[in-house]
Parts: sequence; structure tokens; C-alpha cells
Amino acid sequence: MISLDGRRVSRAGVTLLEMIVTIVIIAMVLGLSVVVFRSSNRDLGVRAAANHCVALVRSVSEHARAQRIPSWIVLDLGEPSIHTLTEETIQAWNFEDDRGAFGQRATTKGVRIVPGREGLAYQFGRSSAVQGAEVPVAAPDQGIGLEFWLYRLPGRGRQTVCTMGRQVEVVIDGTGRLTATVCGVAMDSKDAVLPMGAWVHVRAMHSGFEGRLFVNGVQVDARRGRTAWAQAERLIIGAEKDGFVGIVDSFRIGLIIARDKYFLPRETRFVLPSGTPQADDQFVIGFTPEGRLDPARHPGPVSFTVKSPADEKTITISPLGVVVR
Repeated sequence: MISLDGRRVSRAGVTLLEMIVTIVIIAMVLGLSVVVFRSSNRDLGVRAAANHCVALVRSVSEHARAQRIPSWIVLDLGEPSIHTLTEETIQAWNFEDDRGAFGQRATTKGVRIVPGREGLAYQFGRSSAVQGAEVPVAAPDQGIGLEFWLYRLPGRGRQTVCTMGRQVEVVIDGTGRLTATVCGVAMDSKDAVLPMGAWVHVRAMHSGFEGRLFVNGVQVDARRGRTAWAQAERLIIGAEKDGFVGIVDSFRIGLIIARDKYFLPRETRFVLPSGTPQADDQFVIGFTPEGRLDPARHPGPVSFTVKSPADEKTITISPLGVVVR
């Protein structure tokens, strides 16, 4: 450019072409960044989901071992999501008086306070009964667990240990064989008869999809079947007719419901090894009271994969209940 006095001067600036080239380069860099960021997000989603699954598996295994009760992990392949099934105490009766845990009271009829396994206990006759608090309905498919100590005294015929409406019935026949019906699933002690004059620990439970019966810490029966709770039911120990003859101590009730539910990130799903059995788009991982994989359900290690279009992480649980990644 030439000035008015005839001197040549230069002018700073950019041409339109240079601006277009710069804008195109910036757009390309931004586009690549978005692709990399999205891919990175999918990877991060898989890692975060896998870490969450591992934490839940470890917590359930530890819960089973600490509480000495079966526990479960459930993978819902349809949603997809993962949650735990663990038992939490809602009522506990030590029979030192008429008060139970959480301030709940019991109504007694015809029982005697006698020395128990620990402290005091209630002695029942054929027409003795204790009515406890209602067991609420937290979910229609909830599970339930009952745990107590029994001491049989001489008595004939069928004896009712406890009932909970039509949902729960525990009875002993004349031979000492125990039968527990929980949510329509009937289980019995088979050859493990309850002796006279000795304390026996009983646990009857239903996870929501299967029932189990334990006598003195040994599983004596297990049956499949779904629960269907429609209304709250009240616990009754003994019965006004054909009730239990003996002593009951430390009666506890727990609810088993879905807890710690975690939904996988978008574009992320569970993948099971080929041939893995499942029901209703759910895969259930069971743990024994020792925190190990339930050998009746899992004859070997259990594996599942958290997968997205960009990444995948496989989680393996050993028969000991230990996570191997």
C-alpha cells in the first residue's frame, strides 16, 4: 500500500482465506476432541460400573460371612442393573420381658418365664401363644427370614411353633420332624429330627425366589418358588390349639428386599458366558453363610462382563467368594 506522501507502508491483518482455513482447522480439532471424549466416557462408564459391581459382590460376601446367613447378588439383564438381596432384622424377641427390638411389644397367653439358653425364655404349653408385631410389606416379592432356638419337652402329636397369617407356618410332628412353609414353599428337616431335652437352632428363610431350611447351622432343605405378599401379617409363636410344647428363646425376623440398586450407564450392558442359565432376564449369584459361592447353584467360578461399544471388563468370582479381575 502507498501513502499520500509516496512512501510504501505495510498493513497488519489476515485475509478472508486465512480466516476460513483457521476456522476449518479449529472445527476439525473440536470434532476429533468430541469423538475422543465420547469414547473416553464410554470407557470410563465401563470401568466405573465394573468397580461398582465388584464393591457390591464383596459387600454381599462379607455380609453373608459376618451374619452367617445366605445372601445374593442379582443381575437384571433387561434394565440393565445390579442389586443385592440381604436380610436385615426388623423384629427380635429375647423374652426377658414383653418388649422386643425397636420398641415393639408382645402379647402373651399362658406362657411361663423360665431360664433360657441365654438369660430368660418363654415356656409354652399346648394352648400357649405369643403375639408379636405385624411384619410389613416393603415389596410384593420380598423375602423373609426367621431364626430361633427351641427346646422340646415331652408332648404328643402335631405342634405349631409359629405362624404368620397364611405366609408362614412352622410345625413339628410327633417324631420331631420339622416342617417350615414360607410363602407357599414347604421345606422339612428330613432325617434331622429335633431331639427332646436339647437346644436346637432353626432358621427358615425365603429369598423371594427360593426357600431354605437350616437346623443347627446345616442346610437340610432348599426349594424354588416365588413370593407374593399382599398384606402385612402378625407373628404368632405357639397356638391356642396344638401349640408347641417346650421353650423358645431369641426369636428374630428379618426382611429380604432389593438393596443398593445400581443402573449401568447408557450403552453399557451385562454379558454372560454362553450357556449360563438365567430366569426372567435375571442372573442370581448366591453366597453361603460362609461367604462362599453357593455350590448348589454354582458348581464352579462365576463370571460376567460389563460391556460397552468401546470397552469391556470381565469380573470373575471364585468358589471362595473372592473377586478375581
